[in-house]
Amino acid sequence: DVTWSASADRDRLTATARILHGRGLQAAAIELFSPALTTGDEWLLAIRLLGPADQVLAEGRRLADSSDLAWRELRGEQQVLLWNGSARAVTTVPVTIRLGVLAAGIDDAIDLVVARLGEGLLSAGPASGMLRWSGETTAAALRDLRLELAGREIPMTIERAPRNISREVGMLGAYREGGGLAVSQLRLSHDPQRVFATPLDAETGS
Repeated sequence: DVTWSASADRDRLTATARILHGRGLQAAAIELFSPALTTGDEWLLAIRLLGPADQVLAEGRRLADSSDLAWRELRGEQQVLLWNGSARAVTTVPVTIRLGVLAAGIDDAIDLVVARLGEGLLSAGPASGMLRWSGETTAAALRDLRLELAGREIPMTIERAPRNISREVGMLGAYREGGGLAVSQLRLSHDPQRVFATPLDAETGS
């Protein structure tokens, strides 16, 4: 179980991750971290390798030979601090959202989230397409972001938020092209008392 990390310009890291993934690097995880998640000054790309020692060693050499980034091997406590520390860090702020974005659109999605909410505690899978942001924000900012993302067909889910925000914004992604009508009809049948918050509430004011 070995993790390699490299720090650089964010776009350079995401491009490298996609290249390595495309070349078939056998990695258990390829993840991008914002500076706040690693208490560093730059964005960090972490690649975790699992398996037999000879396989991990071979993939590590392949990683070093496949890009011009300055890779650093993390073992033991350093590795635990990166993965577990970043997971714990998101619990120190009130809001966490997750975006279902394709790998090809990860850079644009990060740009949009950072422009609307700030860098915050952001992690992303530049090879797989996942994006998660944690920090402090308002219901209005989340609602506006969700509508912009819906126009790009990127669903946004609120994983953690104070009750007032989750009720005002809704937990799941916005509906498109008349989908709200179908959901509204289903809700009349299954949730007539409007116990569960949905984006339909935020969009229609119902």
